[in-house]
Amino acid sequence: YFGLSLLWMISPSLSYKFSELLETHAVDTYGEFLDENEELLKKLPPSLAAVEYYTVGVSDPMFGEYQTSALATGIDIRKPGTSMKSLYDVFMAIRADEGDHVGTMKACLDPNIAVMSPSLETRFLTGVALSTMIGYFLSTGALVDIMDPTEI
Repeated sequence: YFGLSLLWMISPSLSYKFSELLETHAVDTYGEFLDENEELLKKLPPSLAAVEYYTVGVSDPMFGEYQTSALATGIDIRKPGTSMKSLYDVFMAIRADEGDHVGTMKACLDPNIAVMSPSLETRFLTGVALSTMIGYFLSTGALVDIMDPTEI
């Protein structure tokens, strides 16, 4: 991590390219693993953590945040899997995640693609709403009334 961060400080493009190569290697490695072990993996049940992460989504509510190139290129954000019936399905989903990372790294290298977080607009609007609400309460004194213990 620190080496890649240092490389990014020297050359962001080289850092993104290196990350793209690492992610591509992960996609290839998971693909080979799936091909070589398909029969066995289809017989094994998925872990509870995998089912939660890929089916229910409770482990990572920001699942789409790591698919930053999807919106920039007009592709829909890939949703968590709907069926994790075996360990094979889990590794297929992991390989797809790595593929999303490859797409993000390629987009970071393309000057014609504006890469941004899928939830950036939501965060901005939430911040504006909270700032407006706080400003209103401070300007009207309503916040002081709410916090006044003698009013209770």
